[in-house]
Amino acid sequence: EFCQNLRHELCQVLGWNALCAIGAPVSRVSALPESYRTAKDTLLQASACAEDGVFGSTDFAGVQHEFDFSAGGSLADKLRHAAPEDVPRIVEGYFGDSAAQDVQSVLYRYYLLMNLLVTASQLADEVQAGSIPPPEDPQAVLGQAATLEGTKACAAEVLGRMTRLCYRHQNVRYSAEISRAKEFIRENYADSGISLHMVAAEVGFSPNHFSTVFSQETGQTFVEYLTAVRIEAAKHLLTKGNSRMSDIAFDVGYQDSHYFSYLFKKHVGVSPREYRSRSEEG
Repeated sequence: EFCQNLRHELCQVLGWNALCAIGAPVSRVSALPESYRTAKDTLLQASACAEDGVFGSTDFAGVQHEFDFSAGGSLADKLRHAAPEDVPRIVEGYFGDSAAQDVQSVLYRYYLLMNLLVTASQLADEVQAGSIPPPEDPQAVLGQAATLEGTKACAAEVLGRMTRLCYRHQNVRYSAEISRAKEFIRENYADSGISLHMVAAEVGFSPNHFSTVFSQETGQTFVEYLTAVRIEAAKHLLTKGNSRMSDIAFDVGYQDSHYFSYLFKKHVGVSPREYRSRSEEG
């Protein structure tokens, strides 16, 4: 939560998009260097799949591929909302680390490449964007998969064409996905752990693409919208009953009541206590 708020302030005040990494928790001060090391490792892994965002030390635990297509939806779901600038990251994440044992297998690379080529062709047909013929000569694809470099180059070329075609011919706005994202936020704003990455995964977007589309469609950043929803919920709670400020803060997703009060006054113009007092007088 602190990192998300820090990123928001950096963006608003300085125009910076920050990538934040959180180290593993430790039980003693002398172990802080180990926490710092895990934060650095997390930052290196996160930088391979995002330009900004918040990542914890457990986000990549046991993950061999930074862009795991087996989790959170099918390959088609992952590619459907990919932008041209996402292609290098997708290719690197999809095929994984060149030192990984699995990608040393030509047959494994061939399988991944064929899967990606066929899916790209199907997506282009789905949006009637143009023709990306599916591979007719498996032997030619096998030749591309002879080396990891050749495999990635073929994948990047095809995905580049697919994303450009789909974007050029995409006449359907993202209203359905954004509506679903808003609904998810309204249903889960009380969860202090809700994040842009969580909501992006819910609607099948990459975090960076979701952030861009959400801002374009709503005129607000994800953090701004989430904060607005939480503040409106807090205003309702302040006019109903006499709950403590700490309880209200917790009920709308903030674990720190002081920070809640700061945000409330920043957006409403008065403190929560003043808002309650005025409501009672009214």
